[in-house]
Amino acid sequence: MSPKIRKKDPCPCGSGKKYRDCCLKTEKYRNMEISREMETCIDILEELLPLEPISLMEYELIMGSSRLTMMKIQQDILEDTTLLKITAEEMRKSFAGMDWEKVLREMWNSKKVEKMSTEAIVEKLETMNVHFDGEQLKKLAQGYISAIELSDRWYYPDDRDVIGVDKDFIWLSICELWKRFIPERYNVEMLDDALHTGYIQILHANYEEGLKEWEAAWEMVKTLVPAAITSVEGADIFMPYPLTHTLTEWCQDFVDELCTAELGDASYAVKKTAYINEFFEKFPDTDNSLLEYAETGLYQRGTEGAEAL
Repeated sequence: MSPKIRKKDPCPCGSGKKYRDCCLKTEKYRNMEISREMETCIDILEELLPLEPISLMEYELIMGSSRLTMMKIQQDILEDTTLLKITAEEMRKSFAGMDWEKVLREMWNSKKVEKMSTEAIVEKLETMNVHFDGEQLKKLAQGYISAIELSDRWYYPDDRDVIGVDKDFIWLSICELWKRFIPERYNVEMLDDALHTGYIQILHANYEEGLKEWEAAWEMVKTLVPAAITSVEGADIFMPYPLTHTLTEWCQDFVDELCTAELGDASYAVKKTAYINEFFEKFPDTDNSLLEYAETGLYQRGTEGAEAL
């Protein structure tokens, strides 16, 4: 898998310009990023996908790979025709004769559960001997900031006789029902969704929508991470469940995208300054190199690299 190129790195096209001032916003860039996403999907799927579908919970236990990340990869493949076509070709090389597309489609993911009504979700849980009560969820959630941790503790008793991919329905349902019954109470899965959706939107050049997701994500970070955590590295360690994208890297990417956005819209300069100042206040003990990176973004003005748009 190719390493990620940062905006201030030399452009890989060989022009001698900085990446942000050359291929960053071009079709070539988007294809390059999509290619990296496909490489990640294929690498992980070739390593983990068995001949028979098993739950993401079981993947996690066997391989130590986050079920949240695996679920996002599965969703991205199914929703992107380019990813789907190329991944299909690669998967056939490793699993000849296996209907891998059927396997992926049979697995549960958050988009599938999101389309179900609350009544349908609760009814399916009942068929799995899981008795859901909204008021009980509200009480249980007081001690958690992760719906996955809550579900693993309270909705998976040892004698639960659920096999295969249906194991994932339970934790995915608790994640979705948390959003419906207590939307005002953020959890790390909501944060992960906002981070990942922002990355996908920006990847496909929907910068305004992507930055809206990231602005919401930053509000969640400020709420979820206690005041005693004074570095972004510490915030990553504090997360009770691993995110698909680390906060340490995302905080730098947010600076990058706001710096680029202000070149075309001066209102983003205000948003960028507010975010960076809040970052310094929230995480003053962050690694110096990251703080310097943020400070560079704070004083950057949209006077150069306008052609990057």
